[in-house]
Amino acid sequence: MGQQLRWIVEAYRGMYVHATAFKVQVSGDVGAPKQMWRYTVAIGRNADHTDWEYGPEADFPSYLTRKAAEQAALEIGKRVIDVIQDLG
Repeated sequence: MGQQLRWIVEAYRGMYVHATAFKVQVSGDVGAPKQMWRYTVAIGRNADHTDWEYGPEADFPSYLTRKAAEQAALEIGKRVIDVIQDLG
C-alpha cells in the first residue's frame, strides 16, 4: 500500500510555503530505524501549489516522524521567504 502525499500550505509575509513529507528507506547502523521521513519544500506567491516560483528543495537529514519533517520544511521555507523579503 503506497503512502499518500499531503501538501501543507502556510502563508508567511505575503508569500506561501508549500511542504510535503515522505517516507524513505534508510540503511543505517544496527538498531537505527529502517524508515525515516524527509521533505520537499517550495515557495510561491499564491496558495496554489502548482505555481511555485522557488523550489522544490529538499534537505538531506531524515526525521523520525512525518510531523517533524513537515515542521522542518515550513521553517526552512519561512527562512527563504525572510531572505527574499529582506533583499527585495
